[in-house]
Amino acid sequence: MNIWPYLLILVAKVVEVSLSTLRIMLINRGERKLGSILSFAEILLWVFVASTVITDVKNDPVKGLLYAAGFTLGNYIGSLIEERLALGTTKVEAIVSAKSGHELADGIRAKGFAVTVVEGKGMEDTERWILYTSMRRKDYKDVCSYIQEADPNAFVTAYNITPVQGGYGFIRSGNGK
Repeated sequence: MNIWPYLLILVAKVVEVSLSTLRIMLINRGERKLGSILSFAEILLWVFVASTVITDVKNDPVKGLLYAAGFTLGNYIGSLIEERLALGTTKVEAIVSAKSGHELADGIRAKGFAVTVVEGKGMEDTERWILYTSMRRKDYKDVCSYIQEADPNAFVTAYNITPVQGGYGFIRSGNGK
């Protein structure tokens, strides 16, 4: 029994769906050109793999199972690749104690990031500082860890953003094309 056609179906489908996952994430982050280039390779693989499976799936259902397994693995692997590439921009908001707020803002600035500080009131009128900072996704885990170390009771949120204009040091001016 020749396993190469089966292995080829599985690997090609993993690569195709990984490219698809990356393409979607790139386009959602405004990287239309690279996303479009990936779409060509993605659809080319899809045409050849799908046609191979569809024309012979009744006679050889293992090909259909491998196609489905490749789809599943491709989604997982594509998301791992995208996470490792960490494309895009993240906004971090931290609600911290007034006591640690100044130190944290200075420390984040020392790491090269701009911080906007807003004074606030928490439950029971406790004084809080709200720190806002934006950065490349590659950097946000380090900043979040730094905040948690300095103030273990900090409330920290991070989410992906699409910068439009301005910013300190890394955001493109204009509409992100």
